[in-house]
Amino acid sequence: MYSDINEELQKAHEGMLYHRKLVSKLEDLKAQKSALVKKVEELMKQVEKEDLDVKNLEGKSISHIFYTILGNLDEKLEKEREEALAARLKYDQACMDLRNVEDNIARLELEEAKNRDWKAIYQKIYNEKKEQLIRSASKTGEEILNLSQQITALRNYGRELKEAIDAGEDVFTHLEAASKSLNSAEGWGAWDLMGGGFFSDLAKHSHIDEAKVEVSKAQVKLSRFRSELADIKVISNLSIEISDFEKFADFFFDGLFADWHMQSKIKDSLESVERTKNQVNHVLKKLKSMEKENMDRINLLNEEINRLITNA
Repeated sequence: MYSDINEELQKAHEGMLYHRKLVSKLEDLKAQKSALVKKVEELMKQVEKEDLDVKNLEGKSISHIFYTILGNLDEKLEKEREEALAARLKYDQACMDLRNVEDNIARLELEEAKNRDWKAIYQKIYNEKKEQLIRSASKTGEEILNLSQQITALRNYGRELKEAIDAGEDVFTHLEAASKSLNSAEGWGAWDLMGGGFFSDLAKHSHIDEAKVEVSKAQVKLSRFRSELADIKVISNLSIEISDFEKFADFFFDGLFADWHMQSKIKDSLESVERTKNQVNHVLKKLKSMEKENMDRINLLNEEINRLITNA
């Protein structure tokens, strides 16, 4: 009797929940954008300062003369070049993160505009269905409607959890690759220190470059993961600390200097990757547990609907 309107109601309900998800993601992305704009500006100033420090030491400045007299000009210049490189890498990563977030905002704003009428459509159909049930005076119909709405909400929630899990596993894949490359670089670096020569040095730098690529990809994926988690938190009040995700690339690049002969610098970057891997893995375990609980609840509600229909 109610099959047609039930189908319309379910479609509208899913559309309304999808729109709510889009709004939640947009709010988080706009917060990310605001923070990234500020970060890019600050890093640009840092890059300019570090470049100027290098230029002053390379030229005939007072700093150049001072450190020449002290006899440690080369050491100071190398340190300033390392800091300039680290600042430039962090700036480039922040710029890429900002472009990625801006692209996602533009895409989601178009999608949100196409779906913003679902709430009004849902309310209209819901009121029609409610009137039909009242006129029919069917208690069973009201119970089935209520249970069906709960199932629709839980299925939508299940999709949100799946998307968050997929995003987290995507991040984890890139972090695993970065970790593997850095471990290889650390091994070749140790061999290099024992006199491995040109080829060990070349292999070490090759693995470092691979790690940089994977870290850059992971940082972009972390932005998506954060957006998915923001949506989950709105629905379930899930308590997850995700602020450190934003700092991940900075922690990594802080260990990146021009002279990679220092094994401790490779180790620092490896530790930042492992730390973030552990955070992501911890969140994934929570999400998978929530996904199982959600599926169990759906199964129980379906069993209740079947009981009502069978006994009606």
